[in-house]
Amino acid sequence: MKRPIRLLAAVAGGAVVASFAVGPAFADPAGGLTINPTSGTWQFGNGNPADPITVTPQAACPAGSAHYVDTFYPTGTDPTLGGFLTPMADLGGNLQVPAQEGSWQDGGIENILDAILPAGTTDTVLSPADAAKPVGTVIAEDDFAIAGLCLDSDLGVLAQFDSAAVHVSVATREATPPSDFPSDRVWQVTQWSWQVSGGGQPGGPATTTTTLTASPSGGASQGSPVTLTAHVDQASAAGHIEFLDGTDVLSSQPVTAGAASITTKNLSVGSHTLKATFVPDDTTAFAGSSGTLNYTISEGNGGTPNQSGKVTLQTTVSQPTETGALTLTVDPTAPVNLPTPTRDGDDLVTSVSNVDLATVTDTRSIDKPGWTVNGAVSDTFVGNDATHTFSGKALGWTPKVTSQDNGQGASAGAAVAAGSDPGLTGVGATLASAGAGDGLGTAKLSADLSLKFPATTPADTYHADVTITAI
Repeated sequence: MKRPIRLLAAVAGGAVVASFAVGPAFADPAGGLTINPTSGTWQFGNGNPADPITVTPQAACPAGSAHYVDTFYPTGTDPTLGGFLTPMADLGGNLQVPAQEGSWQDGGIENILDAILPAGTTDTVLSPADAAKPVGTVIAEDDFAIAGLCLDSDLGVLAQFDSAAVHVSVATREATPPSDFPSDRVWQVTQWSWQVSGGGQPGGPATTTTTLTASPSGGASQGSPVTLTAHVDQASAAGHIEFLDGTDVLSSQPVTAGAASITTKNLSVGSHTLKATFVPDDTTAFAGSSGTLNYTISEGNGGTPNQSGKVTLQTTVSQPTETGALTLTVDPTAPVNLPTPTRDGDDLVTSVSNVDLATVTDTRSIDKPGWTVNGAVSDTFVGNDATHTFSGKALGWTPKVTSQDNGQGASAGAAVAAGSDPGLTGVGATLASAGAGDGLGTAKLSADLSLKFPATTPADTYHADVTITAI
């Protein structure tokens, strides 16, 4: 399980302040968003193409707003914890926000989307199961949202523009790059696609594809049950499926999680053209679509003698099953400010002690496999001006087990020095762990955090993400 933590760092007049992202209460939505275009594709990684996206608020920010930013986040979660789709804009007194041009390449967005990839698959390596699939096969998809946030001078949220719903899917690409692909770049084996599925720029309803399958496949004997299942590729599209035999309506069923099904014994002997038609509830958001299937019903056995049947014998053996679980809660919910840094040679350094990071609870009392909690920071701290950056290797920590249940056996991970290589980037480092046979109970984990980066860093507000993972 993974939980992202947003890190912000502000540089002003040579002074740097870092904090965890805020999540204050904010006003009612201020209006809608115009998204242009409403669909596109991209690949993560250096040198790989990414369709630009423009987000325009349809109303002005409220009085007191000093900044504006568009965030991308999983549907149903807090938009203030999402990734930056567009750079944070300084309003400068102009409360009517102009069009903001964004990119899918923000490290926070990549961390959010990596969570939907199948186990063993990354943007550069496919798992054996995914590698065996044809190029272009969709291997994961989910629903997300874009929100525009009006911020005050302290980065508190004053208003949120109505979010635009976005459906994201990821498909396989060729495993090897073309011969003319630059050798200093990393080939991506995943192709990401996005489609605004609600809100955003009016540009006609989103297209849908409906497929129809039958069980048993191909055909059945007269009077046997036949189950018809329809799938709609837009999982967030609400509506119903009309099942037809030629022009005769067999049934109408609501779509749940992109699917609907019926079972019938009433198909006559002969060939049938079966059809499933998706009828959307909101025709301005989604278009309808149909899928067809040829099916044959054969005559029954007509009372033929010497029929046979089967008697199935079964017995149930019960074994103890694991009913416990490993749960992780990321603790920071308010900013944790680092003191103003001091100059140390060619670097700026600052630190803060005893930052509560996570709570891990293990109730798996049968298997007792133990656990490890890991932390990894984004490769780069990025400023509001996307050209302003410094390395994620600037972050260091000294992990601590603040408290644990009696006999839990949890121990803190090794310290990682600020500015070391690779530091907390890449696979990150262990925050705490408990070996096999240990770990039962609840442990609170914290760390002393430190930053060390070049004194020549431009004045700006910087952010990075730390992902806490429990396995």
